Amino acid sequence: MKKLFTLMLVPCLMLAVFPLQAADKKDTPTEKTTKKPVSGRKLPFHGKVSAVDLKTATIQVGKRTFHISKTTRLIKDDKPMELSEELVGQRIGGSYIAMSDGTLEAQLIRVAKPKGTGKKPDKS
Repeated sequence: MKKLFTLMLVPCLMLAVFPLQAADKKDTPTEKTTKKPVSGRKLPFHGKVSAVDLKTATIQVGKRTFHISKTTRLIKDDKPMELSEELVGQRIGGSYIAMSDGTLEAQLIRVAKPKGTGKKPDKS
């Protein structure tokens, strides 16, 4: 009877121990987590820049904060520009991608030309 009890007890204990080991392995991430796009769609935005933070490479347009990455294209007067230029108060438009960590990564930022700078057609 002792042999039968021992033979049945050993597999039960093994089944109880293995799930605990598997649960421990799931808690420790083996890969480095990276930001991934929620969807591949680029979404449009526009508005007036209320703040620029050069340390974190972000701009604030209204209530939204856009992160500037190495792949973000910044354009002013159809020419590339740097983020260090003064953007506060200027109207901009562009596109962004929503990332899995909740951040908004800007893909394109185009500074709008001030109103009244274009030539009017001559009425001759």
